Amino acid sequence: MAKGSLRWATRWLAPSAKGCEAFSPRMFSTTPSYAATRILFTPTSNPDLDAILKTIQEKIIFPAYLPEKQRRLVFGVTPEQRARLAQNPVTLELEGVEHRFPPLNHSTDIPDSRKIFKEALVNMKSREDWANLVTLLSGYKKAGIKLSQNHIAKAVRLASRSGNIYAIIECATHAAATGVVFIRPETITRTLAAVGNKIMQGNGDVEAAKQALRWTRVVLELTERQAQDVGYNQTKEFRNIIRGTTLFIRACHYKLLSQVGEATDKHRTDLTDDVAALRSLWREAIETNDFNTREIQAINPTSEGGWGGAIFTETLAMNIKGMQLAQELGIEGAEELFPVMEALTRLMNETIEWGRPGGKTWDELSNAVFDVVLEPVPKEETQTHEADTTVAGN
Repeated sequence: MAKGSLRWATRWLAPSAKGCEAFSPRMFSTTPSYAATRILFTPTSNPDLDAILKTIQEKIIFPAYLPEKQRRLVFGVTPEQRARLAQNPVTLELEGVEHRFPPLNHSTDIPDSRKIFKEALVNMKSREDWANLVTLLSGYKKAGIKLSQNHIAKAVRLASRSGNIYAIIECATHAAATGVVFIRPETITRTLAAVGNKIMQGNGDVEAAKQALRWTRVVLELTERQAQDVGYNQTKEFRNIIRGTTLFIRACHYKLLSQVGEATDKHRTDLTDDVAALRSLWREAIETNDFNTREIQAINPTSEGGWGGAIFTETLAMNIKGMQLAQELGIEGAEELFPVMEALTRLMNETIEWGRPGGKTWDELSNAVFDVVLEPVPKEETQTHEADTTVAGN
């Protein structure tokens, strides 16, 4: 297709191996019920984040592990209660580390849990920072603090921007502990778009593409399983966009592997199946030439309750590019998606114009997708990759 025809355009609580011992009457002990979900935060090289996590740990999470009687004593406000605590301290042992509780006042000592949660997210920058997200969310759940979907959405956005989307995927694999589930279409799509960005940032790195596809499979498996768990699959109404984003990742993966002789018949079959599924999902719109589907209307930034312009245009660009790549690769039936490509391109360009001057950034996002580098980089020139997390290896 001619480019001109369309716009493609915690050191303070370092863990030890020490096991459970005999405790004094006021010492309590607990260990994680789920091995992969830690109670204690892992120290980072970020002092600002460490200080925030220390406050959350000692003043919000730890008290939740105390029996009710001891918790009342720690939060006692009368002079008599404080004197009793000073004479007979309450001590808690978690994962082999002992913590002694000072007197705490609900009104003056305990921070706003939701405000400090946001502060922690904003201060997470590196991979080691984001590795604490599972512990943070599971700690909040243990403390009985219910975070809104807006808080989770903020975590997804920030993890995506910093290149640490694996942290969200890991949280979703421990949904019972963290409360993160892949049932909201925007959360799923943002996660998949961030995974797609891993390929784009790899600039032809085959290993980055392989990891991106592994993560995609995990996201899709979790989406299906968790929808069954809650008995409601909201994503059914948004399968076109989710499947189209998946097609982008799989097509990039296949093209890179085919150029280094690693593509298999199974890879091509999977890509063909994705194209067939997408054709089926768009069939009615193609036959009626009406692409302003309920799905598109619901997520359009110009609609009330629509998605943000950045994720909307980037996702559309990935859908378009995925279809284009499938055609270039000669995947059976991919040419039937050309009307969809045209319609989504018009919609994307209209949205960019509608959103100016902010639309300039949206334009840059879409162009980055269309300009993705899919020429393999020689292995000796590739940068060292972050090791796959446990979830990525599934």
